[in-house]
Order: sequence, then structure tokens, then C-alpha cells
Amino acid sequence: MVAVPGIGGKPRHRLHVDPRVPNVKNRIGDAEIAGRIAAAIFTQTGSTAIRVNVENGVVTLRGNVTDPRLRDAAVETARHTTGVHDVIDNMGAGV
Repeated sequence: MVAVPGIGGKPRHRLHVDPRVPNVKNRIGDAEIAGRIAAAIFTQTGSTAIRVNVENGVVTLRGNVTDPRLRDAAVETARHTTGVHDVIDNMGAGV
């Protein structure tokens, strides 16, 4: 055993996993899904007006959108992305 300055006592070698903490794998998967959707929307439309949030495979789209075709493209892109279970359209009509 190697002594570490400032650390005393015997190591316990026990891990405790709190079941109330969200699964990190899901968080990484959600972030990857959000990135893919945002990139696809930008590639297809050139717009950065739509914000994408994903939680447990549920996508929420937000932003002010003046063109209904942009809204439709964003919703359809999200719906057809692997790993998406549902899409919530919270986009407002821009001025």
C-alpha cells in the first residue's frame, strides 16, 4: 500500500451507488441525441433559432420560428432520430 500525504486510515474499498442519481449513460445518450438533432436542423435549414433539449429520449424543441416549414422540418428531424421516444414542440411563432 502506498501512503498518500493528507490521507490517513485504511482504504475501505466499498462503493455506494445512490439509486436516486440519474443514469450517466442516459445523460450522455441524451446529449448525443440533442447534438445530432441540432446539427441536422442546422444542416437542413441553416437556422440556429431552435433549441434542442433531450431528457430520457424525450425531445423538447424551443425557439421562435417564423416559417412553418422550419418548424415542420425540426419536428420531423427529431421524430426520425434514433433514440427519440417522443417530441414536444414548444416553439413559438416569431415576429
